[in-house]
Amino acid sequence: MATSSKKPASRRQTAVRAAPGASASTVAQIADLAWAGQHAKAIELATSALAAARLPVARKLDLFDLRSESYIAQGELDRAGADAAAMRELAGASGKAALRAQADNRMALIQMRKGDWKAAVRTATAALKAARQGRQKALEAMSLYRLAEAQFRVNASEASARNATRAAELFARLDQPALQGRALWALAAARSNQGRAADCDKAAAAALELARRAGDFYGAGNALNMLMFNEADLATRLKLLTQSLAAFEAAGYVERQGVITFNLSIAYMNLGLYRRARRTLHQAKDMYRRAGSTVDASGSEWLLAVVEIEMGHLARAREHVAAAVGAEGGREAALRYPGFEPMLRARLAFRDNDPKSALAHFQRAVKLSESSEQDAFLCNALAEHANVLLATGDPAAALKATRRAVEIHRAHDLAPIQGLQPAMVWWEHSRALRANGESNPARQALETAYGFMCKGIAGLSDEGLRRNYLNKIRW
Repeated sequence: MATSSKKPASRRQTAVRAAPGASASTVAQIADLAWAGQHAKAIELATSALAAARLPVARKLDLFDLRSESYIAQGELDRAGADAAAMRELAGASGKAALRAQADNRMALIQMRKGDWKAAVRTATAALKAARQGRQKALEAMSLYRLAEAQFRVNASEASARNATRAAELFARLDQPALQGRALWALAAARSNQGRAADCDKAAAAALELARRAGDFYGAGNALNMLMFNEADLATRLKLLTQSLAAFEAAGYVERQGVITFNLSIAYMNLGLYRRARRTLHQAKDMYRRAGSTVDASGSEWLLAVVEIEMGHLARAREHVAAAVGAEGGREAALRYPGFEPMLRARLAFRDNDPKSALAHFQRAVKLSESSEQDAFLCNALAEHANVLLATGDPAAALKATRRAVEIHRAHDLAPIQGLQPAMVWWEHSRALRANGESNPARQALETAYGFMCKGIAGLSDEGLRRNYLNKIRW
């Protein structure tokens, strides 16, 4: 569909051309309905248009593309996948590289939403190759953006950052601010994976500004969620998540609302509101299952295990771990954060008075976190490992572990990077220093830990929430 440079480019305008034949105004109307969050009406109109006889192949792809996106928004991934498969069949038969790129870009997004991230990387790579063969810059930009998102989901963060940056540059030249903002969101996610909090926030803030300028609620929802990741203040996190949820509601994206519901449960957990976190996680899990996102549903099981451990319900926690491992998509969920499963098993073993098993699991968690270059999880694993080492009478090894953890955190300028528990890391370092007779450094580390703890609740105006946080959170 041809787009005016005066009008924000919607998600439906990813690679849609004004093909001859059926009315281009119908395609534009479908895109506008979806842009306004009216996905049911968009699907109805697209279905009616597809029933027309003798549609040009390019127009059919446009209509399938639009309908598939609205199916994704409604959480109907199987129907979205069927449309993407139809696009691939039509594109393959046409022999046109540009059509193959469009079809592969659609399929790559569905594979991501289903949690098949490695397949999404392969598909997006094929889309980029075809787009370049077709010599269409808009398709090349979209393919780079799709590939960047797939890559940050498999922790290929530097490659993701390069492709997201290039995509943003191309979208800027094409005067597509909404898509430029979405590419910058992918850049922010890649930098967040690397623990580069300042770079992440800079890209996410730029993405939010572009999304708001373009009237892109979907893009704004993603950017607001990304700004939450490296925010130390829990009250600000909740505010950002609430704004993100409202943006996705306006965009009509039920599937993305599930993501924010999941992240809200983490915020509640960090406040010590474990029962509320548990309820919210069950809601997120149900939303993911209805959408067909088995990997994200399995991820909810992992966090339910964390909540039950914190509440002292070890048997229930084990049930959730078993459900996460055995569920469809469980393996893929574990691969996203490979150190998380052994860390959970270590916590369970330690709480169950089995320090020997806990040490073995923490060693594995450290090794896996190193291999995935996830510094936040590595720091957490080292600090929790030190806690068990202190309990088993090995203060020297404990100090070695915490020194490494705080050195990594210092390398990130002591930023509250995504997934890190800074108060816990510095508290365990203080304990390890004290156990080794280093009283003054231990006091300094304790003050650092206290500072991180206070920073987390600085914006909480509700006295009850502050007391809840200080009473229930172990670190």
